[in-house]
Amino acid sequence: MPAEWTFNGEPLFVDGERTSLKAHNQILAVKKIQMSDTGEYACELWAGNDQLARQVANVVVIGREEIRNSHKPHQSFFLQPSSLLLALISAIVS
Repeated sequence: MPAEWTFNGEPLFVDGERTSLKAHNQILAVKKIQMSDTGEYACELWAGNDQLARQVANVVVIGREEIRNSHKPHQSFFLQPSSLLLALISAIVS
C-alpha cells in the first residue's frame, strides 16, 4: 500500500538529506529541526484511487530557550503510521 505524506495540506517535499522516507514510505524522518517544521503532517494510505486511511499529527517545534531547559537530547523526529496510527516520537530544534 503506497503511503503519501503531506505538510499543511500540500505534498511533502522529501530531499533525502534533511527529510527522508523509510520502510516503504511509512516512516518520515526529519533532521535538523527548524521552527518552520511546525505544522500538520498527514500520512495517507491508498489502494489505487481509493484512500484507505488518513492520519494526522500536529507538530509544534519549540524554540531554543525551551530546549535549554529540557533534558531531551533528540535532534530529529519521526512520524510513522503504526496500524494506521500516526505516532510522534520527538520533535525539538537542533
